[in-house]
Amino acid sequence: MRTDPTRMPGLQTWRAGASLQVQAAHLHYLLFMVDRLSAHTIKLSDHVMRRDTTSETLHFVGQLKNASDITSVFRTLTEAVSKFGFQHFLVTGVPLPGQTLSSQVLLSGWPTEWYHRYNDNNYVSHDPVARLIVRSTKPFAWSSLDVRTNASKLSRQVMNEAREFGMADGFTVPIYGYNGYQACVTMSADRVVDLSSEEQNAIYLISLVAFSTAKALITGTPNDEDGDDDITLTEREREIIGWVSVGKTNWEVSKILALSEKTVEKYLASIASKVGAVNRAHTVAELLRRRVIH
Repeated sequence: MRTDPTRMPGLQTWRAGASLQVQAAHLHYLLFMVDRLSAHTIKLSDHVMRRDTTSETLHFVGQLKNASDITSVFRTLTEAVSKFGFQHFLVTGVPLPGQTLSSQVLLSGWPTEWYHRYNDNNYVSHDPVARLIVRSTKPFAWSSLDVRTNASKLSRQVMNEAREFGMADGFTVPIYGYNGYQACVTMSADRVVDLSSEEQNAIYLISLVAFSTAKALITGTPNDEDGDDDITLTEREREIIGWVSVGKTNWEVSKILALSEKTVEKYLASIASKVGAVNRAHTVAELLRRRVIH
């Protein structure tokens, strides 16, 4: 049994969706750019996804962006993670000191008993996965964690108890916002799931869209609309995003344009807000999708 996505405690502290139609050829390039622009991704071997993975990604991204309510996001993400071999997931912000995990949760596909046990015992403070989220800039498999030799007794306890609920291995996508906000989409399975690099990239994109759509629906903040007629970038914004789209870092852009790095960050945050993006890769992906940049 899973928790009801419409009755999550975190919904009370987070309080819409929009449509999306992506062409398959464009998604190939979009995912290639996500890989180049963000350290969050795992390197693609040939920069092209297999046709079946691309088709599934198109389907899930479209369903998520078209979701009109949080239950639809929940159902689509449940189907999406299952296609990659996972049974459970959690979409949540990373709690700051003094905050509870439950206050930050957007969607929980965890078993109900485990969700309550995890929160009641404040397992987030001892969970090795949660600890790595705040230190990692790229997605990671739980199997990469050396829990046996480099973890405390409480950390091992958390992982061992998770296995009792069919959460033996997993894959986690850290998400960083422009304002320093941290979140993640994490999913788990009852066995080790061996993902190809293109599947990891597909999960990365699906996770970004699921997070941004869920957050928009819960907070009541419009996510985005198809088409670019409502998006106006200033000349300076176009300069900056142009350099970012070819893989330049904020520091490199600041040197090229003789701006401070903080000024570049402010411009990127402004651009992101116009398209409802949560980070650099998501911003460029949305602008490419809408053909605001080419």
